[in-house]
Order: sequence, then C-alpha cells, then structure tokens
Amino acid sequence: MPYIINVDGARYLVLQQNVWALMTNFERRQLVLNYAKEWDVWDAHDLPLEAPSHLKRYANMFSTVAGSNCLAATLFAVTGEDWLITQWVHPKTFLQTLAHASYTQVDAAAEAGDVLTFWDDAGRLQHATYRIDDELFFNKNGQTMFNPWKVIDETELRVAWSAFTVKIYRQTKQG
Repeated sequence: MPYIINVDGARYLVLQQNVWALMTNFERRQLVLNYAKEWDVWDAHDLPLEAPSHLKRYANMFSTVAGSNCLAATLFAVTGEDWLITQWVHPKTFLQTLAHASYTQVDAAAEAGDVLTFWDDAGRLQHATYRIDDELFFNKNGQTMFNPWKVIDETELRVAWSAFTVKIYRQTKQG
C-alpha cells in the first residue's frame, strides 16, 4: 500500500526494485503486457509468404531492448542486416544508407520494395517504412521496446502519418 498513490482520483503503483521483487512472475508478466498495450495496438497482419524471408524473424514481435527506431527497422528491411534492427538510426545516416543501397527518390506510386518516408513542414524526416506488397508494410512506430515491429496495412499507416509529406524511395535495378 505505501507504493500506491492517488493523483486526481486515479490510483498509480510506484514501481521500484523492491516492489518488483515482491511480485510473482505472473504479476510481472501481466504488468509488462498491460503496459505495452498502452503504447501500441496489438492488431497486425500476417507476413505475406512472398515477403523477404529475413522479415520473418521480427515481423509482429517486440524488441528486447529499447532504442530501435523506424529508420533502423526500414534499413533492416532493405538490407537484411540483423544488427541494424536494434539500433537507433539518425535521419542523415538513414538517407546515406538508403543511397548506398541504391535507393533514390522517385515521383511515382509506391510499389513492393519501396521505402516510404514521412517529412514534417520544416523538412525533417519523421518516419520511414518498408512496403512489402500492394497493401502491407513492415513498420515500427516509436523507439521503445513497447513499440513492436509490425506488419500494418496502408490505412493504419496513413492514419498515423497523414499530417506529413510522403517521399518514396526505390532501389535502382542493378546489372
């Protein structure tokens, strides 16, 4: 009870190490699951069979570490490099890595394999996602371990990022 506080009529648990130690494994698990639901809707689409195989390892999963952002998730989708998925990637590094992977901005409708980027009015990159097929994207909103890597549809993507300008990047065909 000393770790329960009231704020504006709502009760909150002050979580400290000694409180955590007193909890059962079941209580800890329930606490973390309930907290995670506050960050993101858990609805997701199945990964299509024709999706790049490396996406299977992370699609519709939570990270075990904090810090991974949408730019890292998108670069992982593009390159297949596992080490990228748990990183925090700076926008400039993201754009340089896209260019190194032969992605250039196109003025066309998005298609499978494209990267969609979302820019604010000040010209800052705010979000990126990888287009899997005609309707689905490999996506990560946020940079906490409570923001899963998910397969989402275009409707969910547009609702979340409709206030931003979209720029599409496509890989130049090699050889």
